[in-house]
Amino acid sequence: MAFVQHQKGPDVVGPFGLLQPIADGLKLILKEPISPSSANLSLFRIAPVATFMLSLVTRAVIPFDYGHPPQGMQSQPQ
Repeated sequence: MAFVQHQKGPDVVGPFGLLQPIADGLKLILKEPISPSSANLSLFRIAPVATFMLSLVTRAVIPFDYGHPPQGMQSQPQ
């Protein structure tokens, strides 16, 4: 990532970059949380979770069966 962003300094952590995911995770966890001063804090925190849950519910409701045609359509003989 550092190479793409043209940053100076090491671009990998550990031998062959094997510790890079751990370093990135720690950096993400230890960052200071930033939120707009005029925002409703509880809504600001719950909105990404609600969006993710809505996408999972949508995925669960829409049938994905490739063996049968949708209702009202005829299947082609093979």
